[in-house]
Amino acid sequence: MAEEDTKDWREQHLPEEMRGEASLKDIPDVPALAKSYIHAQGMVGADKVVIPGADASDEERSAFFTKLGRPETEDKYEIQNPENMPKDFPLSKELVKGFRTIAHKTGLTMAQVKDIYNWRINSDITAFNNAKAATEEAVASATRQMRTAWGAAFDTKVDSVETVINTYATEEEKNYLKETGVNNDPRFISFMGKVAENFSEATLYGDGHKRFDVLTPEIAQARIAELKGNKEFMAQYQNKDASIRAEAVKRMEGLYILAYPTSEKPK
Repeated sequence: MAEEDTKDWREQHLPEEMRGEASLKDIPDVPALAKSYIHAQGMVGADKVVIPGADASDEERSAFFTKLGRPETEDKYEIQNPENMPKDFPLSKELVKGFRTIAHKTGLTMAQVKDIYNWRINSDITAFNNAKAATEEAVASATRQMRTAWGAAFDTKVDSVETVINTYATEEEKNYLKETGVNNDPRFISFMGKVAENFSEATLYGDGHKRFDVLTPEIAQARIAELKGNKEFMAQYQNKDASIRAEAVKRMEGLYILAYPTSEKPK
């Protein structure tokens, strides 16, 4: 092998004073040097971007951001909401405007703003949908528990709650309950159900018509116990004559239906 083949290309082709140039350190051979030169020539005349220094003025920084691709004004940012955004998603126009302002102030490009906004709005929508699903499941679970606790009295109690609200709440208060979802919160309904029990039938309905009083399982069980301790009633209930005990049996059976709506009545 010739001695020249073992030498570094710098030693073969460059004067000694140029061989140690730091800019040539990572160039492995002459073809790579030529490629680098061609690339540099292609950059001649291209638009240059000077990075502002620490003491740069606001005007210089603004010009730099514009060179990078920032639009002239914040309202020029092209922001679009995803098609799958829920109709009830609480999108804040003030928040979007604030995002545009800070994006323009910090010099974000059109593409950067688009990517950041898309990431943020989709993250918020996912969190909103998850929270909504969790709330709906919690309401459904609580409603099932109330139906079990109130039995056949459930619909009547819910109607009583609505009657109290419609009678005493202002339109503003009704809208608040509806918009916040409080009127569908089982805890609110349970509380108002207790309140409604303290209102007389005449006060609630005011029409002079008697409403069938549907008892909760707890109250119905207490009524059964009272009747079983009533000697006069039990004498009628246990009478061998079917025509005499018929009314008492019908009353007791009705109470058992209300007292144990989801299970077999105890013997």
